[in-house]
Amino acid sequence: MKVLQFRTCAGLTFLMLGWNQNIWAAEVESAILLTPDFTSAIVLVIGPDGASSASLLAAKGASINWQDSVYANIKCEESGYAARPGAGGLNYSISGYSVNGDTLFKWLTKYNYIKVADYAVILTNTPWGNIPRGYRCIINSDGTELQKKVGNVHAGGSVNIGTREFVKWTFKNNYQTPMAGKGNVKVFAGTFDYRIKPLLPGISFPSVGSASVKAYLDPDNGRWVMTSFEKHDPAITLDSSGVSLPPMLSLPSVPPPPKRPVFFKEGKNDNDRQQDESVCGMAAINGQLKGMTWIDCMVQKGWQVRSPTAEQRPVQASPEIVAKPPSTSSNLAEVVVDGCHRFVAESAIANTKNCKWKGSCKDGYEDGAGVQSCYSPGSVRPFSIVRGVKARGEFTSGSLESVAVRGNGQLIYCCTPGSGPTIITVNGLPDWAREFAN
Repeated sequence: MKVLQFRTCAGLTFLMLGWNQNIWAAEVESAILLTPDFTSAIVLVIGPDGASSASLLAAKGASINWQDSVYANIKCEESGYAARPGAGGLNYSISGYSVNGDTLFKWLTKYNYIKVADYAVILTNTPWGNIPRGYRCIINSDGTELQKKVGNVHAGGSVNIGTREFVKWTFKNNYQTPMAGKGNVKVFAGTFDYRIKPLLPGISFPSVGSASVKAYLDPDNGRWVMTSFEKHDPAITLDSSGVSLPPMLSLPSVPPPPKRPVFFKEGKNDNDRQQDESVCGMAAINGQLKGMTWIDCMVQKGWQVRSPTAEQRPVQASPEIVAKPPSTSSNLAEVVVDGCHRFVAESAIANTKNCKWKGSCKDGYEDGAGVQSCYSPGSVRPFSIVRGVKARGEFTSGSLESVAVRGNGQLIYCCTPGSGPTIITVNGLPDWAREFAN
């Protein structure tokens, strides 16, 4: 009999063996169990861990300068407002299985494959004041079976955690069938059961798996060709008994942030200001300002800075001008939109007709909780949505949340006290801003 050979082409495994009229069935049955489709192991895939980030955090202590390159290099899971999505966390998976992340975490913890290091810090020198942030670093443990098999476990790798073992044939059939260009060919078809043997503690595969196979003998070269191999692995069980998930991270307390400065520029509107603030803010994040602050960046772009008043009001994005407002701020004008009065910055009067208030109108003024959506002329999709509470036509201080579209199409959410703007996706939109998803 010829030596068995295996190769893979176009997703099918080809099995080649010599032909012996008396024992061909036994040969093909044995050879099927030697194909990579069956012999490939169940693999635990380990990604890089948070050990280096934990060292950075430990060295920095209780605070990190927001503009420090260390901040960008932290790859641990973040907690706190505007935390970066996908910044870190459990970096494990099992090939061929979709495993609950909490169960996987508890199994790894129970058998000391991982350990957790938590850090609570304050981000300083941000455009939005000091921001509390929590980090949870998951570190792959040294001195474990995983470390022995992988080597540098902190860099990641893979470990075999289960191998398939044949149990019995549950069906098999040998027959001939016509095949185009080859005449009648010999065919083997069958099904069999198998088990998976666990290779690490705390793992089990309680039931049996099953597979169905089919191969034919090619009369042109006397080789068997595998045309299908379909397997169904049994479920996996990870022992996570007696282990609880770690508690939520506690964030450090920070004093209320200082009020933001007010920028104004002749001939420019609120959209221009927001665009330049985004550009300067990202330049600060990326370390491109060379010792300047984001406020210096705005001044370089021609914006003038006015200290914030005790009660700031947002600049809203052409209705009739009624009168100067009976308001504490002298640069607001009273306008009428859809029959209801509101106060807006004088620089925004031309655009406010395209801002629709979805809330109550009390005594002729927009009032109470509501949402205000602003549209470009002719557009049915808003460029900004603000949620807040109005009192006699004005948004009240500290009540605002907003979502706006940057020039590059990114969605920016802002803000809760003690935090700053953050990029969000359509799937992450709050319910009141779902209009952006239309």
